[in-house]
Amino acid sequence: MVGNGGLSDTEAVAHMSLWAALKSPLLMTNVMTKIDPATFSILQNPAVLAVSQDASGSSASRIWRYHVEDVDANGYGEIQLFSGGLAGGDQVMILLNAGSKDREMNATLVDIFWENGVSGLASQVSQSWDVYDLWANRLDNTTAQAAIDGTKPPPYNLTSMGGAQKVYSQPPPSNSKELMGTKVGTVKPRGTLKANVKAHGVAMLRLRAQSSKDEL
Repeated sequence: MVGNGGLSDTEAVAHMSLWAALKSPLLMTNVMTKIDPATFSILQNPAVLAVSQDASGSSASRIWRYHVEDVDANGYGEIQLFSGGLAGGDQVMILLNAGSKDREMNATLVDIFWENGVSGLASQVSQSWDVYDLWANRLDNTTAQAAIDGTKPPPYNLTSMGGAQKVYSQPPPSNSKELMGTKVGTVKPRGTLKANVKAHGVAMLRLRAQSSKDEL
């Protein structure tokens, strides 16, 4: 994936994030004994795979799209917000920066839950939400290479936990850094979520209502 077709690491992460949130079939042709560690760490991120395999089966939708002045070599530059519901009342959102420079992006709870009620009518807008970064715990290249070489297993093993069907059949507990990522903040009722997003990259975030209880 990384370097294939000219994708940078940041672009490959964006690609995988959108695949997972849009519930596209994850059909990979990588030879796992020859895969590079950066690509391995992208394909083996359990927090992102949890979104792809979420029990609700619902796809995220694009909520808004705006053009920006910083364009690429082809003359295109834009930013987008994708958002969608997950099992147990969680929400996944992606801030996509298709501009040519890093930028701070933001989305209001009204934007994020637009499909649940336009113009701020969704009940979720009046709640507080914990925010989790789904790429925060991506494997480093050394750990990924050790897993590829077979010298050390990856730190998270779905098979030992009963398989993907069991693991992804219910919302993960909030203390599972493997499946939830790392908590990076909270959005208050009718608040705005902000994130720094690299050029051609994404912020992929999972929101969980503070009043909700983990389903174990």
